[in-house]
Formats: sequence, structure tokens, C-alpha cells
Amino acid sequence: MKTLNKTLSLVLVLVMVLGLFGVASAADFKDKAEIENVEAVNTMAALNIINGKNGNVFDPTGTVTRAEMSKMICVALNGGKEPVLGTTANPTYSDIQGHWAAGYIEYCSTLGIVAGMGDGTFAPDATVTGSQAAKMMLVAMNYKADVFGFTGPAWETRVNVEANKAGLYADLGGLNASEALSRDNAAQLIYNGIFGGMMELSWQQNANGEITQTYRLNTNKNIASEKFDLETAFAKLEDVSYDSVNKDYDTTFTGALVKNVADARFAAAVDCDVDYSDYFMMNVKVLFSEDVNGNIKVYGVYPNKSSVVLAGVVGQLSEATFNNTGFATATEFTLNGTTYKVDTTVAGTALYNFNDNGSASNLGTFYAAVTAAAPNPNAYKAAFSFKALDTNGNSKIDTVVVYPFTVHKVTYVGTKTATTTAAAALGGAAGQISLEDDVYYDGIAKNDWVKKTDKANTVSGADTYEKIMPMSGKVTKETPTAGTVKSMINGIYFVNLAPVNGGNMQVASTYENIIQVNTFAFYAELAATSTTGEDYAVCIKAAPVDAYNAYHAKLLF
Repeated sequence: MKTLNKTLSLVLVLVMVLGLFGVASAADFKDKAEIENVEAVNTMAALNIINGKNGNVFDPTGTVTRAEMSKMICVALNGGKEPVLGTTANPTYSDIQGHWAAGYIEYCSTLGIVAGMGDGTFAPDATVTGSQAAKMMLVAMNYKADVFGFTGPAWETRVNVEANKAGLYADLGGLNASEALSRDNAAQLIYNGIFGGMMELSWQQNANGEITQTYRLNTNKNIASEKFDLETAFAKLEDVSYDSVNKDYDTTFTGALVKNVADARFAAAVDCDVDYSDYFMMNVKVLFSEDVNGNIKVYGVYPNKSSVVLAGVVGQLSEATFNNTGFATATEFTLNGTTYKVDTTVAGTALYNFNDNGSASNLGTFYAAVTAAAPNPNAYKAAFSFKALDTNGNSKIDTVVVYPFTVHKVTYVGTKTATTTAAAALGGAAGQISLEDDVYYDGIAKNDWVKKTDKANTVSGADTYEKIMPMSGKVTKETPTAGTVKSMINGIYFVNLAPVNGGNMQVASTYENIIQVNTFAFYAELAATSTTGEDYAVCIKAAPVDAYNAYHAKLLF
């Protein structure tokens, strides 16, 4: 049996808002939404250089101490592993004996990475400034402190000059190097450092035969490759499936290039500890290493020149305008006041069902089916969510990913199987749930309504059923849009996909057991205590109008 850990209810807020957003997600921290340097934090966490705090939070705005920075640099130089540390009878600094980071500080001090405050102390619990952290990172990258002027009164200026040249401050917008460094920026600074070049000493002979020493930055050599054996591949992510035996995700990267050369190591699916399906059909950068047995270990996957330009519900596209030419030849469309450009034409834009790269269609054909005149057997597709992608970095839409589903009512639950019938909008066909092989929620019962995602469109590789939590409410307003009636309930407009009691939901009537997905109503029942809007009349005038003084009423139905 494969069951979901808890009942999955459908959240309205996410589908009512159509707008721009990025898809990148931070490491599994509770406060991941607050992290700005997502790729850096993810990578540093994967490499065990920087970790979260108690309660599984990252605290991106929290500051980093001098002791913490010493430990992170130390671990980075040891390939993400804890180094073997000893204790010193006579500490280098008077204030570190017994401190948790004493060993890390001594380790870094021996390498010249850290220095004291000039008075024999280290101040381990004082916050580290951007310049101090950059100096530590530069020395870790083989910059000699005495050669590059990282000592003496002007040390900070010299550090900042070299840090900028080495790219340590890249993507640290608004950084004041003299102020305390945040955890978010510390991750980015170390990330920049370990993937930056290594300073190397070389000798040059001039025309007179004199040999001089010089230093140069070797951009082909860095801490990431030297200490972690990390490599970088660029590819398109085209499939993710969960391996229940090995408890990992088989991820297919196509067209993988390493140093601009096709890499056969990615010819088959690669095992990943993380589900990267958010990047389906996007170009990505893969950070990985290879062990002596040829096994690939992935440390991070990040969009490369790829982003989500637009996301929402397919039905909302019916409200778009296609620069007065229609979607067949349009090269842009306007929605909610924002204009979106496409690489070719709307009709020629590639469209894929999620996790099924073999189902390529085009947005034009799909859109025509969705917006066809009612009654339309494909109308329920308007309730699908979608992502419009830019996969080549030109800010134009070239790929659309659609997330298909169907809606069913459970009619019977046995020991091994359950039966269903589809919603009227889907033709009412009978179906069956395997209680041994499919993914479903605990407590599945007769008369439940479920959202089904076909196995071809899931990461698990099994048909997946999520319970739809019914809602109720009174219709307070109706708005016909492009031939579709939208009924407002509880302040939210719902699209009627199936008739209720012979017609659409009526204004002033109360409904219960409303079954909706993405604000599209597949089923609803008129509440027992309610009447339809057709049963109401308003008396606008009553007066005696004949010889018998009898009252006549004028009614507005």
C-alpha cells in the first residue's frame, strides 16, 4: 500500500493569483522563503559547509561570528568533512581556551587564514565583517597575506580590492564590507570563493635572464574541484521518478555538457537525494562528483538561463488578448495588464504535460481545445495549472508545462480496490483505485471526491489520488465571461463546469458539497434549506386598483 501521510486539501490562494515568480526553492529550511542567495545556501548546505539552526531554520538575516566563519572555512578546506582537531596547551589567543571553536581557530591560524585583534585576543563571538570574512576566504584560496598586503593599517582596503577582483562580492548587492556579515551573504561569499580560482606562485625570466616570482589566478583550479572533486554539467531536466527501493529520485538530464563537451555519464538517469521536478523541461546546472567506481553524486541542481515567466490556471488564459491577430500568429499576449512575448508564435510554443516529455504538443492546439464553445468535453482542462518557461534566457516564453488531473467520486472501497465515477464534466466514466499500488490518502471512503493525477504525470510513477475538501456557501454574484458563468461564493469566483440541479449555480442560493479544483467547480448540491434564485420575487408596488378596492401587486422576478 502506498498512502499519503495526510489528507491533501486544495489551497485556493495559490491558484487565484496569476503573476511572475521564480521557481527556485531553498534547502529544506522552515524559513526558506526568506533566503535570497538560494543556490549558494543550497550548495553550502549540501557540502556540509554551513548548516541550519535548531528547529530546522536557516536564519538568513542572522549574523555570523568570527568563530563560525573559522569553522566554515576549515570544513571547506577539508572537503566538507570535519577535520581531526586537537587541543593546544598554550592557545594562540588568550580568549579561546575552552571555546567550542578553539580547534578550528587554531587550524585556520596556523594556515594564516585568521589573525587576532592585535591585543592577543581573537574575539571568537564577535560578529565577522564582510572584509574579515573575505580576507579569510582569500587566504584559503592561496592568497599570501603578507604578499597582498592583508596586514597592517591598510589591510581592509587591500582585501576589498582583491575580493572584488576575485569575484567574492558578486551577487552581494548592498553589502557594506565593514559591517557584520549575514548568514545568507556568508553562504554566497564562500560559494563565490570555492568556485573562484586559486592563486598560484610562478616564476618568470626576463630578457636579462633574471628570474622573478609572480602570482596569478588560475581560474581552472578551485577549492570545489580540489577538495570536493566537484564538476559542473549543463543539461535539460526531462524526467524525475522516485525509486522506492533506493529511496532516491532517478533524474534524467539530456544533452549534458561538461566543459562544453557531451558527457556520457549522464546518458542514463542519475540518482539524486532531492526531488528536482520543479525544474522539469528547464535548462539546469548540475553540481556533481564522481567516485572511484564511477558513481555520480549530485550536490545541487539549479536553473541555468531558465526561469518561470508566468504561472497560473489555464482557464485564465481565455482572458488574454493576442495583439489583435489571434493566437495562431501572435508573438505576444497581454494578461492582467502585462504583456508577455513568445519566441515564435503562441500557436507554435511547445507544450508538455508534466513529467511526460514524450507528450509534446503546442500551446495553440491546446488553447483551442480549452476555449472551444460549450458544451466542451475538454473544458475541464481549463482548470489545469501551468508554468510558462523561458529556457534560453531571452525573457520570452518558449515552453509551457501543464499539470493534468481528473476529478472522481469514490463509489466503493474494498480491501484491495476502490471504485470511482468521474465528474459529469469528464463524462462520468467508471474507474478503479488499486489500494495496493496507487498513492492515496489515509481514510479513503465512499462518497469522497478525489483529484486524480495519472501515473504518467507523477514523480512516484503511480496513479495518485488527493482528497478534495468540499466547501459550501451562498452565491452572491454572477459574472458571465466569454460565455462562461462565474459564481461568487465566499468572495471567490468559481467557474461552473457541470450543471447543478439542471442549471448553473444561482444568485442568492446556498450550495453545499461544492467540489472545486483551482476555482473550477465540478459538482455542487443545492442546500436543503435553500431555494433557487428563480423562486424569489420582489414586490415593488401594491395598491387598490379596482371598484372592489382590491390590492394588486407588481412583482419583479
